[in-house]
Amino acid sequence: MVGVARVRRSSIVVVVALTLTILGSMYDASRQIEIHQLRVSCSRIKSNYAEQVGTLTVMSAPSQIATKAGALHLVDPVSVTQSTVHVA
Repeated sequence: MVGVARVRRSSIVVVVALTLTILGSMYDASRQIEIHQLRVSCSRIKSNYAEQVGTLTVMSAPSQIATKAGALHLVDPVSVTQSTVHVA
């Protein structure tokens, strides 16, 4: 009887340990999937932002502004120069 009780108790401990290990692995896998989805989403958002910045940069170029202003008869520029500021 004592041997059977020990075997039963040991087998219960092993089953509980295996169950906890499997549940922990499943939780870890779901977190890894969630992290991957967040990274993909972040990459997509960064790409869209870069595309919008590029579009707005082209639209706000001095030559574009002068062309549109000229078409609206606001100015008639002889030349357009773009100055840059260097910050040290």
